[in-house]
Amino acid sequence: AALKANLRDLPRGATIIVNTDEFTSRNLSKVGYAANPLEDGTLDSFHVHPVALTSITVEALAGYDTCLELARRTGDADLIDRATCNEATVALALGMIDTRIPTLREILTRNGSPTSCYLASYNLARAYELRKEPKKSLFYGRIAREHASRLGEPQRVAAASNQIANALLADSCFEDAAGTYREALRLLADRGSWLQICSLNLAYCELVLGQRRQPLARLWKVLRDCRRSGDLRLEMIARIDLCYANLELGR
Repeated sequence: AALKANLRDLPRGATIIVNTDEFTSRNLSKVGYAANPLEDGTLDSFHVHPVALTSITVEALAGYDTCLELARRTGDADLIDRATCNEATVALALGMIDTRIPTLREILTRNGSPTSCYLASYNLARAYELRKEPKKSLFYGRIAREHASRLGEPQRVAAASNQIANALLADSCFEDAAGTYREALRLLADRGSWLQICSLNLAYCELVLGQRRQPLARLWKVLRDCRRSGDLRLEMIARIDLCYANLELGR
């Protein structure tokens, strides 16, 4: 449906990332496609990157299920909890939210390991973000940051801070969100994906606050870095945010 609605607005040569799992006969007929646009030449003038996103995620979930079963065989309670949290990360991406929240809460309540508690609380923050409950997401994001600080791992502190800022942004606390994104960026010395994610989020927040020069510079920098590294997902987000910025500028 998104392809059908937006294709006419894309310039020739634009990059399109498609989840091929969604291009079933049933889905195509729902939006009025008589043939698969991935196969009939409709997209020949674009740079198309077909990815079976759903299949890959389901396959990853099966792998984590196997790890969880192996952990259970060891009888190591903390190892089981960590495997459960890792499995939940992928399950949340597939929309399995309500079934994972009680287990994550239970791990957070009884487990004394900072690592397991971080994983549980971070996943809970993400789960409530997906459920559009920013205040609960904020609550668990702060718990995740506390545990990450105890672990002394700057990247996990930054990830939790980014999650906190996401919750603040969703609750229209724009100034606080921007400040928290900046805190996360200060912790990230490398040029990895977390640095780019936080930069994208901060740039969007700055745009909402009416800023222009700094967020545009951030977005162009992330776009260049993503094109060098081949990170298509973040490149796509950067391009979307640049579109929003140009709309705000009346371009």
